[in-house]
Amino acid sequence: MEVIKLLKDVVNFAQKSDNIEIIEKIITAQQEIIDLQEELNKLKQENFELKQKLTTKSKILHYRNVPIITLEGDSKRILYCANCYGKDKTLIPLRVIHRNQCYCGICKNSSYITDSPDVSQIKELFN
Repeated sequence: MEVIKLLKDVVNFAQKSDNIEIIEKIITAQQEIIDLQEELNKLKQENFELKQKLTTKSKILHYRNVPIITLEGDSKRILYCANCYGKDKTLIPLRVIHRNQCYCGICKNSSYITDSPDVSQIKELFN
């Protein structure tokens, strides 16, 4: 960051003048700028993560009568637990048993794909 380099130059100049009060104030300002830079980086990371969550949320497909969700355009064709996503916004893959039953290892929910009127759409994911 250019401001930090500028402050270092000012500190070097102030040290030559032997003015301790100016040096202390410049060092304090330099530390505050470093703290602000760290906070900015933290906010940029948080913003990135929130944008990713919004993107994921917009791709979620729900199915009737079963706690199953999928992601639109997901080439892996993974079934996720809608209960866990609703609670923690975490995508937990479901274990598929005999192509008719799904089980979540986190919330321990078990459901039958055949209970959904959307059963044909769900089963297409396996083909």
